[in-house]
Amino acid sequence: MVMKKLIRQILKEEKEVKVLKSFIFKIFQNQVSSGLTPHIPYEDLRRKKLTQYIELIDKWYFEFLESHYDVSDGFEKAKTLFHNTIEDINEEALKNVGIGTGQDRFEVSIPWIEFSGEIIQLDVEFGFKINDCYLETEDGMKTYEELLDDDFSDYEWIEVTDFLRSGVEEYVQRKGYDFGLNIFDVESEWAD
Repeated sequence: MVMKKLIRQILKEEKEVKVLKSFIFKIFQNQVSSGLTPHIPYEDLRRKKLTQYIELIDKWYFEFLESHYDVSDGFEKAKTLFHNTIEDINEEALKNVGIGTGQDRFEVSIPWIEFSGEIIQLDVEFGFKINDCYLETEDGMKTYEELLDDDFSDYEWIEVTDFLRSGVEEYVQRKGYDFGLNIFDVESEWAD
């Protein structure tokens, strides 16, 4: 009797997982049909109380990428899609993932990105370039040209740009989750 109950429970769980996988694949397919880059909608999954399936959903995401893009390695494709998504960033992108930017306005680019580590724990290093900005300083709001002026102290330059870089680094880490990337450590360096 105990064995029958156990088998029923296993079959029920397998059916639930198949239904969930189908649901998740439909989400990815709808994103593609809408012209969006397929990504894992973590906020929706949290609201639907599906976070216990995150590891499976990451695996299914890579599986979807393999079939949709006809590639042999969904994980590598996820890294490429991730970089394409974060190549150009502004203050709105940070705000959309819950990172406050105050009054700062900026456009930065990430011309290159390197990954190291394993699928379960990635380290990321990327190039950081300010294209334009209007940032809050001790002396009020300053444009990029004003920040580069010789009258603006090196100390303040470092303080203001480090604050911006740390926000972008946090954004890169958070955004990685949308692509099934568990980013453990993020570092940026100035790109020429």
